[in-house]
Amino acid sequence: MPAKKDPYASPAEKVMGLLGLLLFTDRKYSLKQLATKFRCSKQNILRYAEQIERSHVVSLKTEMVEGERYYWSEKKPQLKSLHFTPEELQHLALCRDLVAHLMPVSIQNEIEATLLKATAFAETAILPDFGSFCGVQFKGRIDYSPFHQVIKDIVAASAAKQLCSVQYVTTRSPKAKEYLFAPVKLLAFRESLYTHGWLLREIGDLEPAHEITFAIQRIENLDVLNDAHGFTDEPPEPKGFGVIDHEDFRVKVKFDNSVAGYVQERIWSDDQSIKQYKNGNIDLEFAANSWWEVKSWVLSFGGKAKVVFPKELRSEIKEAAEAILAANS
Repeated sequence: MPAKKDPYASPAEKVMGLLGLLLFTDRKYSLKQLATKFRCSKQNILRYAEQIERSHVVSLKTEMVEGERYYWSEKKPQLKSLHFTPEELQHLALCRDLVAHLMPVSIQNEIEATLLKATAFAETAILPDFGSFCGVQFKGRIDYSPFHQVIKDIVAASAAKQLCSVQYVTTRSPKAKEYLFAPVKLLAFRESLYTHGWLLREIGDLEPAHEITFAIQRIENLDVLNDAHGFTDEPPEPKGFGVIDHEDFRVKVKFDNSVAGYVQERIWSDDQSIKQYKNGNIDLEFAANSWWEVKSWVLSFGGKAKVVFPKELRSEIKEAAEAILAANS
């Protein structure tokens, strides 16, 4: 197989390659040598060196010798106590590619800088290719840039088990309502972010009112309080359909053979069961805990799905379909 024309194809890869070279080879390189090695201009090398300095991964040393600038770095003894394999670093890059699009740009930049810092602990100077090999497609993405601090505060409060005061706006009312909230996790569901935890009546209440899930984009204000809590998630139980928890109910849906393959490939509920017919149609029965999520999901299949039970859900879907037909006639 012929060698790659350029083993450091992207600027990000060149930055990480330069970092690894200077950190692990323990020698000085001239600006000309680095430009030749990474197949770019001297100006680009200067820019990459500046990015490394700004990341605070390592302090680069530089000096002028006979009109030529040289770069090197001094190894830090503590780096020997921890290392990452190239495969582990690639796994971190894969996680970056899968979730970064949900985060504000500011947090995306922090993720990139963190990955760059992790290369300082690589067990070899030959760094992996950190180009993006993972494609993420989405529709209706929410811009979480205004919620940078809210997201960071929720993660910090969840880890430290601190209570929060949350001012939250629902789709039914434009006026924010205040809640005393004990966050336990950040959730990602259908290209949206949520925080899940416990709703309290008052500080010091040892019996929370109930579990609750807030959509991040509807949090008008969040203050982390000095008060701690001891609540965690309940032990794992069979999980029904839906991220917003309400009262559990059973659902059975008949699917046309044209969408049966898609449905069968996926787990919609931990206790689901599937019955297949000779004509290729299937019945899917499962536990659910979010009425509106099931309703929206069934409607997304158009005429390819029919609710067998509960009857109330079938009636609501019929009304919704008639309303859609009327609105588009």
